[in-house]
Amino acid sequence: MTLLVVLPTPPFWLMTAIDRMMAMLLSYKWLVSCVWMDPIQI
Repeated sequence: MTLLVVLPTPPFWLMTAIDRMMAMLLSYKWLVSCVWMDPIQI
């Protein structure tokens, strides 16, 4: 969030890097939630 505030118009490579990082974070979070919910459902 700080990067977006400091750089209102970030370079393209920085935007793609942030997008990839967010996508990886979301996929990792989804994976952890699935693994966490599996024992409860069984």
